Parts: sequence; structure tokens; C-alpha cells
Amino acid sequence: MNKTSAHSSIIKFFLFFIIIAILLFLGKSVHVDLKAYQQFIQQFSPVLAGIIFIILYIFLTTFIWFGPKDILRIVAALLFGPGLSTLFVWLGELGNCIIFFHISRYLGRDFIAQKFKISQDDLEKTKKTKSALGLIALRLNPLVPFRFLDIGVGLSEVSFKKYFFIALVFSPFRIFWIQYIIAGVGEGYFQNPMIAFDYFQRNPAVTLGSFFYFGVIFILSFIAIMVRRKKS
Repeated sequence: MNKTSAHSSIIKFFLFFIIIAILLFLGKSVHVDLKAYQQFIQQFSPVLAGIIFIILYIFLTTFIWFGPKDILRIVAALLFGPGLSTLFVWLGELGNCIIFFHISRYLGRDFIAQKFKISQDDLEKTKKTKSALGLIALRLNPLVPFRFLDIGVGLSEVSFKKYFFIALVFSPFRIFWIQYIIAGVGEGYFQNPMIAFDYFQRNPAVTLGSFFYFGVIFILSFIAIMVRRKKS
């Protein structure tokens, strides 16, 4: 890598870092009102409300990292139910996937490759051997935030086409699980988080389904690790 390319990658990575810092700051400092969003979306017809929700979701969760995503998911679950809210959140997350992946890919990857002295051959090997099962497990895991996964994969050599396909197919399972629980627990969670435990106690089928869901994630993760070890 020549000097000009090296300087360019440093500048792009610095810009990438500044963007991330600003988004984190906005998430910590901006107050989000559940009732305000609920009243605003309620005034429109169901179809228009869905379109407005998706636009709001992409815009707000792109620029504000803490607050809007949770609030909007709750609003969607309460207004549209678990099924429709899953569709709307899924479309919003696909929009986020495109944005964060490309911000990360074009502003940060060159610097990472230069900093850790990763050759083009190594990058190509990584691209070929990257486990799709591992990405699927991460995409399904509710403990891994979508936006951080989008950014992390953008820094890797995984193609956008491959990652977007995984996001497209597997995100709805995770989103539906979350939306179903939110719809059941309701907005009371903000006043008393313990209400979630009461909900699971009163709904053993949901508890059993949740254990099954995490079991699938564990099995996929285990297989992905074993496959990677065997190839390395």
C-alpha cells in the first residue's frame, strides 16, 4: 500500500470513528417519548402508518443508537401486533443493514487491513472460509445488536450479497420472537421490568419456545466453531 493510499485509509477510518462517536452521543443524550410516537403513528391509516413507521425506524435508529429502536419496537408491537410489527421492523432493519454495512466497508476496512498487515491473499482466504452458519447464529442471537453486527461484518471480507441474504432470511425469526414477547408484556415493562418475568411464568409455552430458540442458536454456533476449526 503506497503513502497516498495509507493516508486515505487513515482519514476514512478517522471519519468512521467520528461518525460512530456522534451516533453514540446522540443515543445517550436524546430523550425519546413512547406516548408521543404512539399518538403520532395512530393518526394515520394502517398502510400509511406502516410506511411512516419504517421511514422513522430507519432514520432514527441510524442517527440515534439508544432509545428509538426499543421505543419504536414497543410502539409497533402495541399498534400492529406481533405479526405486522415483525414485518415493519424487519424492513427497517434491512435498511439499517445496508447503511451500516457500507459505512463500515468503505470508511473502515482499508485501515483495518493496513493496521493489522492483512495481505490481499489473507483477505481472499477469509472471504472464502467465513462460515455462513456463524453469521446466521449471530444474526439470530438477540444478545448481539444488529447494528454492531452490520458494522463488524462490513469491516470483514464477507461480501454484502452474502450477508444481506442472511439478514433477509434469518432476521424475521429473531424479530418475531422479540415482538411477540413485547406485545405480550406491553408498555408496562418501562415502569416495572419485573413484569417480563411474570409474563414468562404465566405463559409456559412462550418460555419453552424461548429455550428452544436459544438451543437452536447454541447448536448453530457450536457447529460453526467446529467447522471453522476443521478447516483451519
